[in-house]
Amino acid sequence: MVRFLTSTPRRAWPLAVAGVLLYASAPLFAIAYYGEMLRKDAYPPDADSIAIPISEDIRAAFLFAPIFVGLLVLSLRNYPGSVSLRAWNRARPLWSWICTVVFAVLIAATATALIDAWRWRLPLEVLNVALWVWLLLALRAVMVARPVQIRPAA
Repeated sequence: MVRFLTSTPRRAWPLAVAGVLLYASAPLFAIAYYGEMLRKDAYPPDADSIAIPISEDIRAAFLFAPIFVGLLVLSLRNYPGSVSLRAWNRARPLWSWICTVVFAVLIAATATALIDAWRWRLPLEVLNVALWVWLLLALRAVMVARPVQIRPAA
């Protein structure tokens, strides 16, 4: 179990399936999140307080789906196999830095939701955010660990 948490799967398809399932479940997590926040009196009970953000989350999920699928395809192309989530490519240090910075920004933006979920005691949302952080770490590791492709001189 620890190996699962600290490295990527041996093959690309489990990571692709995990990514697609996690992305597809985003509207369900939104419904659960806003419903639980309404139950905890975070919103006024007599207003249209959760239908709007739920519909906006669903709309955003449809809007960003091609971008997410593109990121998955780009990340999983030339899959290097099982690598540590802390992977670093010494042959391509600039690429490693670029991937690390880009994914660090995505992870930081995602992880800020963890503070809110923890503060409001929302275990389902904590799990959701933790899975997203793991997925982003895994995609970063896969992109960084890709072997250098040597092209023959023409």
